[in-house]
Amino acid sequence: MLTQTNNNQTLKFIFIYGLLFITIFSLTAHYSTGYHHPDEHFQILEMASYKVGYPATELSDLAWEFKSQIRPGLQVIMTAGFFKFCDAVGISDHFLVVEILRYLSALFYLLCVFLLYRVIRGGFTNTVSHHLYWCTAILLWFIPYCSVRYSSENWSAISFIIGLSIYLRAGCRHWLLIFFAGLLLGLSFEFRYQVGIMVFGFVMWLIFLQGAIKKPELYIMISGVLFAILIGTLADFWFYNQWVFAPWNYLKVNIIEHKADSFGTSPWYFYFATIIKSGNIIIGVFILLLVPFLMIRKFKHPLTWIIIPFLALHIMLSHKELRFLFPIIPFMPWVVVLFFTDTWLKWLQIKWVYFLLLAVNTLPLLHIMFSPAQMEVRTMSYFYHHKLAPDFKYFYLNEHKYYVWVLAHTYYYPNSGSYLMGHLTNKNQIRDSLQSAGLILLRDRTPNFHLNATNVKDSMIDATYPPALLRRVNLNNWLARTSLNYIYLIEKKAK
Repeated sequence: MLTQTNNNQTLKFIFIYGLLFITIFSLTAHYSTGYHHPDEHFQILEMASYKVGYPATELSDLAWEFKSQIRPGLQVIMTAGFFKFCDAVGISDHFLVVEILRYLSALFYLLCVFLLYRVIRGGFTNTVSHHLYWCTAILLWFIPYCSVRYSSENWSAISFIIGLSIYLRAGCRHWLLIFFAGLLLGLSFEFRYQVGIMVFGFVMWLIFLQGAIKKPELYIMISGVLFAILIGTLADFWFYNQWVFAPWNYLKVNIIEHKADSFGTSPWYFYFATIIKSGNIIIGVFILLLVPFLMIRKFKHPLTWIIIPFLALHIMLSHKELRFLFPIIPFMPWVVVLFFTDTWLKWLQIKWVYFLLLAVNTLPLLHIMFSPAQMEVRTMSYFYHHKLAPDFKYFYLNEHKYYVWVLAHTYYYPNSGSYLMGHLTNKNQIRDSLQSAGLILLRDRTPNFHLNATNVKDSMIDATYPPALLRRVNLNNWLARTSLNYIYLIEKKAK
């Protein structure tokens, strides 16, 4: 009877968190059109588009990293292969292709946190720990957004954690699994070179705290890492059409020659201040508390040896961006459980966990679930999917929505080619330039845009965010304080 009760509880547990994952991550993957940082697009999708041979993408359209030969070719070759597969099965919508990549990213994130859970759940002291792990993995507001990204940061983290989980679970029993774990750790380096510090930290933990220097499994794992680097080198040969060692080029250009510093430098405390400023202050302060907790209370724990060197490296580097720390995000559920079970908070009841999440996490989670990652790319989606008459004119105000810096989003060009847009700076120019019919793209805080002309009518036909249903709930006039992209149809009135 007891076993049946436990089985029922397990099924209920799986059902609840499975339903939460499917709902939250599916919505996030669907609405999170675009990219968190331009590198997610220009250094993966555009480069894969060029290698596949899509006519809109030319060599001159590629980011400077290609000419400097510092971009890892592994994720590009994966993406190019996926593009070819989609073409073969008839999926020609480029926005749909990238959306599928976000769904795949979410599924692999689920796999990595599940495998990690299988390894560490034996150390959970109570039922609350299990709920706390999955609440953090699924409900913490920024995790769904970061985990659906088809970015080097996310995929390096996924590869690293799957490899780590396999190694910790395999122990010294299966040399083939240990080699495969090393292979995945090496691939995490090939996705993003900075994650090599995490691999190095884990190896140091094995040597100094586990006495692995005399054990064959350490060298089997390292051989897997080296084999992954060989795979990465072959991918780079395919990518650049010549033999290069891209990790050295990256170190030489960005660190030795200080190319990265040309994109801006920040003080050592940048990450601490930004973590608080970029999100909910309560959650931000709590995340910062986890750092001294690991260093003081969990010095011998593998997480400390993996996370702290990685964090220290990025603090020392002059050029800092918050996304550089994204590879440690999937470790958050494990660190949170360690914190709550090793402090006075171990007495926390599960109902209080839910209450805290509802109180400080619900609104930012809902916002991130329904927001495009880049509003401009969401606008491109409208142009891509709506075939307008040849006499339609495209107008944009000030900033060109198909360019970031000096690079074009050629992967999102329609099959007919680029968009011809007129650059206008005010409403009068729009009215004067209109000959037949046109389309105006406007970035504004309110949807109240009218030309006020007797012979012209205008109507809003699309908005980047939020979905139409949420726009109807304009409590306290929150739309007026939200930066949006609106698309207006401008037409001449019939005489």
